Amino acid sequence: MGYTIAGPLVVLAFLGRFLDKKYESSPVALLSGVFLAMIISGAVVFKKTKKIMEDANKQ
Repeated sequence: MGYTIAGPLVVLAFLGRFLDKKYESSPVALLSGVFLAMIISGAVVFKKTKKIMEDANKQ
């Protein structure tokens, strides 16, 4: 689960930082990337947790 949270956060934070430097818009793109990563990570963790719970209820 750690990679599910860390992966999007790292990728989108670096992308946001790159775009902020390129367009001199600091910290708009960085914060947008972090916010988007939180949404993506939350959705993926929710989906994985739901599947785990469904599998546990089947047994």
